[in-house]
Amino acid sequence: MAASGDHSYIEQLPRERTYLLPALHLVQEREGHLTPGALTAVGLHLKVANSELYGIARSYSELRVQPRAGTTVGVCTGLSCLLSGGRDLLEGVRGALAGRGPEVVETTCRFHCAEGPVAAAGDGY
Repeated sequence: MAASGDHSYIEQLPRERTYLLPALHLVQEREGHLTPGALTAVGLHLKVANSELYGIARSYSELRVQPRAGTTVGVCTGLSCLLSGGRDLLEGVRGALAGRGPEVVETTCRFHCAEGPVAAAGDGY
């Protein structure tokens, strides 16, 4: 099955299975979510079955297989952020933005532990 659309940017990654998560993050960064065509392109490039890709994509809360509607604000509640006040920040942002449109979501670790708690708006979450 050939991948539709231009996903040539995936070819910049080595053809090693260890690049599976970096490839999925790259797709989401470029396209906003994991499109079926991009998942197929990743699978072909890394020789991973689509069924496995979908299973992995749905296992990580920061990966999306559907586009988000509107602006999203993500607040990390991974362990470091949680210990640095992530839960309070999440509730504060939810309260401040209630009824104003942006979706506020809880996210797992964003790997900026020394800077926590971490929050971001837009496609990054």
